[in-house]
Parts: sequence; structure tokens; C-alpha cells
Amino acid sequence: MDYVLAFLEALGLTLTIELGVLLLITKARPLKSVLFAGMLATSSTLPYLWFVLPELIPSYGAFLWVGELSIVIIEACIYSHILRINYLKAFYISFLCNLASFLFGVLLQHQY
Repeated sequence: MDYVLAFLEALGLTLTIELGVLLLITKARPLKSVLFAGMLATSSTLPYLWFVLPELIPSYGAFLWVGELSIVIIEACIYSHILRINYLKAFYISFLCNLASFLFGVLLQHQY
């Protein structure tokens, strides 16, 4: 149960950080579309990172690379489709959103 609560906390923090970055980057897009795209992208990928990939990839280093790269690619597809932007721009946006939440997570881990 502690792991599930930690996941829900991480989900809330990730949504807050990534939606914030997404809103800053996509100012010209309709707010509802941006919020929907960001919530769908994060809510669709984070459970796999927390519950599926650790079972499939035991090495933390490989898990980190495969997990983060997969998430950036999948979220870029979601952003591209919902926000109607080209894939390269969506990839860049996804990378920045995920980099921000990853770095924030690293900072939090060093605080405890």
C-alpha cells in the first residue's frame, strides 16, 4: 500500500510539473486541449513506469533509459495528435516536460 501511495504522490507532482511546463511552452494552443493532452500523456505513461517496467527490466540503469525514452516517445505522439503539432516539436515538448519532472524528482530524493 505504501508503494501505491508513493505512486499517487508522484503522479500528482508529475502532473503539476509537466502541466506547468506544457502550459508555458504551448501558450498559443487552447487551454482545454493543452490540459487534456498533458493529463492524458502523464496518466497514460506513469503507471507503466512504476508498475510494469520494473517487473520487465531489473537493471535500474536500463530501466531508467528504456522507461524515460519510451515515455518521451509515447507522450510526443499524444501531444502531436491532440495539439495538432508536428512530431519533432511534440518530441521536444515531451522531452522538456519529462526532463523537468525527472530533475525535480532527483532533487526531492536528495532532500530526504
